Amino acid sequence: MKDKIIYAIILLIAFLMVTGAMYYGASTYTNIFAFDFTPAETAAKISKPKSLNTENKKTVQNPSQSKVNLPDASSTSNLTVQDSADIKLSASSLVDSAKAVFEQLKKMKELVLLNNEKVQNQNEPQSVSVPSSRKDSLYSKWLKNSVKLYEAMDSKKAAKIIQGYNDNIARDIIFSMKKKKAAEIIAEFKPELVNRIISLQ
Repeated sequence: MKDKIIYAIILLIAFLMVTGAMYYGASTYTNIFAFDFTPAETAAKISKPKSLNTENKKTVQNPSQSKVNLPDASSTSNLTVQDSADIKLSASSLVDSAKAVFEQLKKMKELVLLNNEKVQNQNEPQSVSVPSSRKDSLYSKWLKNSVKLYEAMDSKKAAKIIQGYNDNIARDIIFSMKKKKAAEIIAEFKPELVNRIISLQ
C-alpha cells in the first residue's frame, strides 16, 4: 500500500512540475507549442508599428516654431516606403500563384494515381497466373510424397502429425491415401476433428 501512495505522490509532483513549466513557458515565450521560444516582449515590440519620434510629434504639433528638425539626406536614402496598393498587389499575386501551384499538384497527383493503377493492372494477371500454377504443381508433388510417407508410417504417429495441419491440408492428405490406411488414421483422431475434416468436404 505504501508503494502505491509513493507512486501517486511522485506522479502528482511530476504533474505539477510539468504544468508549472508549461505555464511559465507560455507566459514567457511567444508560442512554446510551435517551438517558437522568442521572448514575448520582443515579439510584442516587433508586432507593434513604430510610432513617430517625440521630436517629430513636437514639430507637427507646434507649427509656430520657425525651425523644423529634418533628418539627414543620407538617412532618408536608406528608407523604403511601400504603398498599400503595392502590398495588396503582392498579396493577391501570392494567392494566385499559390492556387496555380495547388492545381498543378492536384494534376500531378491524379497522373501518378492513374499510372499506379495501370501498372498494378498490368502486373496482376501475369503474377497471379504464373505462380498459382507453380504452387499447384508444388503442392500436388508435396501431397503425393507426404501421402506415401504417412502410409508407410504407423497409424498413431501419422495421426499425430496430420492433426498438426489445418483442416484443408489434412483432408487432402486423408482423401489421397488408400482407404484402409486412411480409416486407421481417422480412428486415431478425436471425433471433433473427424467431423470437421469430413463435414467440410
